[in-house]
Amino acid sequence: MKILFFAVSVVLQIFFLFFSFVIYKTIVSAFGVGGWLLLVLLLAFSLSFAATAILAARYKNKLVRWFHFLGMYWLAFIGPLFLACIAFVFMKTALPFFGWNIHSVTAGRISFTGAALLYIYGVWKGAEATTTRITVAIPHLPAFWKNKTIAFISDVHLGNEYGARFAGEIVRKIASLSPQAVFIGGDLFDGVKCNPDVLLAPFRRLRVPHGVYFVSGNHEHIRDNGLFLGAIRRAGIIILNNKKKTVEGIDFLGVDFKDAHKKKNFEKVLAELALDPARPNILIKHIPDNLHVAERAGVSFQISGHTHHGQIFPLSYLTREIYKGYDYGLKQFGKMAVYTSSGVSASPVPFRIGTKSEIVLIEFKNLESRI
Repeated sequence: MKILFFAVSVVLQIFFLFFSFVIYKTIVSAFGVGGWLLLVLLLAFSLSFAATAILAARYKNKLVRWFHFLGMYWLAFIGPLFLACIAFVFMKTALPFFGWNIHSVTAGRISFTGAALLYIYGVWKGAEATTTRITVAIPHLPAFWKNKTIAFISDVHLGNEYGARFAGEIVRKIASLSPQAVFIGGDLFDGVKCNPDVLLAPFRRLRVPHGVYFVSGNHEHIRDNGLFLGAIRRAGIIILNNKKKTVEGIDFLGVDFKDAHKKKNFEKVLAELALDPARPNILIKHIPDNLHVAERAGVSFQISGHTHHGQIFPLSYLTREIYKGYDYGLKQFGKMAVYTSSGVSASPVPFRIGTKSEIVLIEFKNLESRI
């Protein structure tokens, strides 16, 4: 895993350096300004991808937080700026074939203004969680749960970009939906060094009739997960890592990320949970993989996150291939219903295009009532 992370980081860093050089050359072509200072600054900013990640994982102070904050927002800007470069080249090379000659400065202004607007929109989309309402039919549904709702969120990524204020907005939106329970499907934290109790403070005010439940994601394991899990417990959230809790005739199940991601461990945990085939259940699991294992064990409904639905179009096509079509939305896998959320925020860059940040409100109906 560490080797893969390092390899991906190196590849991304090379891309960022390349994009920064292209952005520099386009600025020179469009506006006639440049020089080594601008080039060095752009290249240095692109190197912040690795530097901010390393510093934020090891240190917790205002300087590091702001460096990480600004670095991630700058990296989010590189994509729109690179698109601006493509638009500039198009206007300067393709439009003359149609008899439209555009001045370089004008083409630059149009391109980079468009990039700025796209960037602002993408940052807003990353933090503006909307409510997605779905209806799930479950066999043997207890009368209590008919037409009742549960709220599901995943991939909150609390840290330097999304802090306590963002957590408070999510809590207020969930409370306004009046669910019977709340499920948090992992990556509640981003994994940077932080004060988790401060970030989770708004969740202490979240009151729902049948509790708030959490299972870990991969980001909780970036650092000492005991630090995060302790704060989660102190916030009054029930941790369902490899545990089962029966609530009004439905079993709530949760499997820790490390066990859920490994087929043999996942099979062992589900066997130990001893699912009752006469009682419906809901499995909270961070990644939508090993679906055949859950379905074979008798899981009624699995809810997951992790994929972000690609976060930035057209990466959604990539996640669809990786997760075999179960990267987003409500699907059926054999007898098991599956919902994968696109997440409630964005990471590692606070930016979304072509996907949405969401709070999922799940309403339950008996399987026979689908017709």
